[in-house]
Amino acid sequence: MIRKVIIVLILFLVLIFGGLFVFVRIFDLNKYLPQITQQLSLALGRQATVEKAGLNLSIKQGVVVDLMGISLADDARFSKESFVHIQHIHCGVSPLPFFIKQQIAVTSIKIQSPEIRIIRHADGVSNYESIIEATKPKTASGSSSSSATPAKDANVSFPKVLVSSFEIHKARVTYNDQSTQPATNISLEDIDAKVVNFSLTDSFQIQLDAALFARGQNIHIDGTGRIDPKLQQVRLDDVRLFSNLALLDVERLQKGVGSLTVFGLKPGLSGSVQGVISQMVVGSKGLLVLSLDGKIVAGRIPLKMLVNPIEQLTAKLDVTESKIKISNFSLRLGSGQVSGNAVVKDYLSTQDFEVSISMDRLLLEEVIEQDKSPIKIKGSLSGTMNLSGQGFSPEVLNKVVGQAEFGLTDAELTNVNIIKSILEKIPVLSAVSELAQSQLSEELQKQLGGSSTKIAQAKVKSRIERSNILIDDANVIGEKFSFVLSGNVGFDQSVSLDAELKIFKEMSDSLIASAHDMDALLDENSEIHFPVKITGKIPDLKYMPDVAYISKILIVNKGGGELQKVLDKNPQAKKILDIFIGGKEPTGEGENAATNTDQSGQEDSPEESKGKQFLRGLLKGL
Repeated sequence: MIRKVIIVLILFLVLIFGGLFVFVRIFDLNKYLPQITQQLSLALGRQATVEKAGLNLSIKQGVVVDLMGISLADDARFSKESFVHIQHIHCGVSPLPFFIKQQIAVTSIKIQSPEIRIIRHADGVSNYESIIEATKPKTASGSSSSSATPAKDANVSFPKVLVSSFEIHKARVTYNDQSTQPATNISLEDIDAKVVNFSLTDSFQIQLDAALFARGQNIHIDGTGRIDPKLQQVRLDDVRLFSNLALLDVERLQKGVGSLTVFGLKPGLSGSVQGVISQMVVGSKGLLVLSLDGKIVAGRIPLKMLVNPIEQLTAKLDVTESKIKISNFSLRLGSGQVSGNAVVKDYLSTQDFEVSISMDRLLLEEVIEQDKSPIKIKGSLSGTMNLSGQGFSPEVLNKVVGQAEFGLTDAELTNVNIIKSILEKIPVLSAVSELAQSQLSEELQKQLGGSSTKIAQAKVKSRIERSNILIDDANVIGEKFSFVLSGNVGFDQSVSLDAELKIFKEMSDSLIASAHDMDALLDENSEIHFPVKITGKIPDLKYMPDVAYISKILIVNKGGGELQKVLDKNPQAKKILDIFIGGKEPTGEGENAATNTDQSGQEDSPEESKGKQFLRGLLKGL
């Protein structure tokens, strides 16, 4: 009896495989390609084509289907090229599980050289959206709706599909986003993916390697995936990812993401980005859920504007569907340290960002590229900066706002002597304006000599608005002088600053010894001071003293004395001048007359005060 059953089963199998063999040999799948592509075109709302098809039988794979030259047209509003093109699809199906378990058992699927082109217009509409609309369930009236009750024939129960092995080789996905300025072009190339035990109802394992702006595969991903056909969603769980920054091609990166050109990246990137996606859900409406914990390890970023590259870059990354948070980043820049935090909100749309930065002992000569600059600066910079803005295009600098406080110590400007440059521009001081003719004392020439300016320390408080650094308060202390500054420094390196220069007593004494008229500029501490305007573009700055202010002070000081001598010889004129100055008859002169303090802070003697008061009043409106 058992023997007969076995014989019947064997005959049954022979009949099945024999029938399949005959069917495969005589069935020409190419004859049915027009009908197949027509139905596919109707289902997707796009023109679909298949160049060639083949049907074979394999003992190992079962029934084998080969499709060559598969294409799906793009939305005509976006491109005349194909939205999807696949060079070759190879699929093997085992027939026995269908007869025994009502399952479709796919032994393997191999897709060779597929290419997908995604385009997003400036209005935010993408070229894949019409396919999603076409595949939505239909209502009883025939209109599509994601929330409507499906039509009756949409409730057909399909057999369970199991795919033992799903492989993709040499795939390419391009993304052109025209909503950014400049347009963003991302190309994920050389994609090799493998899915084990693929199913439409159960979880499956995913492994993917790809090249992103790189000379070779620099991205590795592996984890668990799941597809929900009813909700039209793909879910990933416990996905590990790794990217080798050393393989990035800087030229490709900046060409694809034009907004990065503002940073001036140079070849020589290194380090890695590592992370785990605990959960990610993508649906017809885009990214729905994302929870990623990652980190940047041992990063190295060379920039054209920096002498030394950014090194030892580390950061903690927390990414959700709406926010990117960078915590506790730190890096070395020369012998200095930079640390801070950053967050980007709504990074897929508005891209609102906030950054806080702390700088510690950055040596300017190790940071700023100065080879081509005629004036060089060195010193130790420390401080804090808080910035906020929106977007990552080159125009973002116009929208950045923030505050910054920093201090500079042990600094030196070479090839410029600021004090000498200022004093040479005071024409009313002949001894100073002819420094080149060596009319000053030997000690003063020594103090003003040299071609550099040393700054012991500087402290600056500023705001950042509309591509400008607005300096609210700045104090600069040099070897022989100090500045109090306020004004504006543009991101384009343009400078417009109002300064109050104070020359310390030692140098002030030497200046007065060589140019006596300068004593009119002394303050209560016997230090020369006067306003200065600093303008130009870094490093070609002009330091202009307020000559009008200085001239008035000198005229009042010297002219007042000469006028007093004339008045002393003419009592009647002096009496008239007293009335003009005081508005009433004078009550006393000589020892009982009140003294007056002039604009420099010095007290006038009674003999000189009337002349000076007259000239000061005369020049006040000028």
